[in-house]
Amino acid sequence: MKRAIAILLAGLLSLSGAPALAFDGVHASYASGTVDSIAPETSGALSTTPVAALEFHADKSQFSIPYAEVTSFQYKEESKLHLGVLATIVVALVAPWKKVDRITIVWSGEQGAPEVATLVLSRHDGEGLISILQARAAQACGRRPSSQCGRVW
Repeated sequence: MKRAIAILLAGLLSLSGAPALAFDGVHASYASGTVDSIAPETSGALSTTPVAALEFHADKSQFSIPYAEVTSFQYKEESKLHLGVLATIVVALVAPWKKVDRITIVWSGEQGAPEVATLVLSRHDGEGLISILQARAAQACGRRPSSQCGRVW
């Protein structure tokens, strides 16, 4: 009986680890930009595992942003709803205010053409991505301190 339980637990642990081994990305949404292969508002996953590039994987398409080609990036928190003053007060009293975290990345594409991608992420994942960009695309920060690089308040 103990052996059967041990085998069952080992099987469950190996199955629960399979999705993590298949892809390690965080959920993101491509909001807009110059990438032609992906439609705006497409959900997918970001992979930061490759050292040379940030990769976005959607259902049937993907694109990558080489860290060495990143010229700037910006993190911004925006309100999900844009309402008038009275409507804002009513909504704030009834429900929590929804916010959206966006990261806009600008890089030099093929033949030096500027490329832009705006991604929507959770706050936790957005802050983590900014830290990765500060470390791997430090040339985009210029002379600004790393604590201010990429942040817009």
